[in-house]
Amino acid sequence: MSTSKRQDDNTLGRLADLIMLGTLAAYALAALAIGNEFGSLGTAFGGALALLALGGLAFATARGTVLSRIALGLCLSAAVALHIQLGRGTIEFHFGVFVTLALLLVYRD
Repeated sequence: MSTSKRQDDNTLGRLADLIMLGTLAAYALAALAIGNEFGSLGTAFGGALALLALGGLAFATARGTVLSRIALGLCLSAAVALHIQLGRGTIEFHFGVFVTLALLLVYRD
């Protein structure tokens, strides 16, 4: 693979990581809103904070690498699971799985 091709892939990977971190932040805010609505604000805050910390650590230390793709993908998936848990299994929160699957296409792999 040529050097410019690898450089382009790394640039796209770094941009994708930024998009995913922003999405994770939005998911964290959604978790707080869901937790507030369903009376589990403490769980929402703890879970959202932990996922943001893990995602932020992956972004800061391994941006544009396979490790960051895996870590951010897992954090987004865990955030959807947190939404479902906070919402007490309400069927509407399960649609977050499909939204997350669509967002993972940004990684192109």
